[in-house]
Amino acid sequence: MKEYYEFLLKKKLTPDDIVILYSIHSDVNYCGKITDFENKSINLIANGYLSFSNEMYRLTTRGLDLLKECEEYFKKVHSKSRVKVSYEDWEAYIEAYREMFPKSNRNNPRILFERFKWFVDEYGYSWDIILGATEKYLEHESKNSGGMYIKKSMYFIKKEEKTGGKATVQSVLADWCDSYKRGEIDEDKPKYFGDNIV
Repeated sequence: MKEYYEFLLKKKLTPDDIVILYSIHSDVNYCGKITDFENKSINLIANGYLSFSNEMYRLTTRGLDLLKECEEYFKKVHSKSRVKVSYEDWEAYIEAYREMFPKSNRNNPRILFERFKWFVDEYGYSWDIILGATEKYLEHESKNSGGMYIKKSMYFIKKEEKTGGKATVQSVLADWCDSYKRGEIDEDKPKYFGDNIV
């Protein structure tokens, strides 16, 4: 976060300036929530990030380049894992998770550790929710298919697929955690989320 504010200071900008530019560019009205919008937009025009004509604000090439820089910065920050744990910190949880699955569906604990680092980084669920949702998933699959369609323990956390040249990541665990947290787990099988990888 510090690096981002230093980046803004270097360019003599504020977070509000970025929100204004993003709002205008994406046609989403966040500008109404910005205090002193008119003065801030005048400064953005004066600094060459914004233009105003025919009662419309538009980003200049400089403004578009700035948004691309911000987007690249956030991609770089997001790509660094926020979860800083050792295998030993989670070993007991991973073993408890692994033991819940039938023997033929279990994967190596170290593989599970890497997938759980991604999962917690991406979704932020606690181990209580993860283990509770997993238990409900296994009960559901045992009851409805006799356990025939239970996923491998690693693929329940995260599965990457390529379809038509486009890569996607699916986390069935994320869906079950969401339903478990909302208390909707017994109503029906959750709908699976899929996230496109850019």
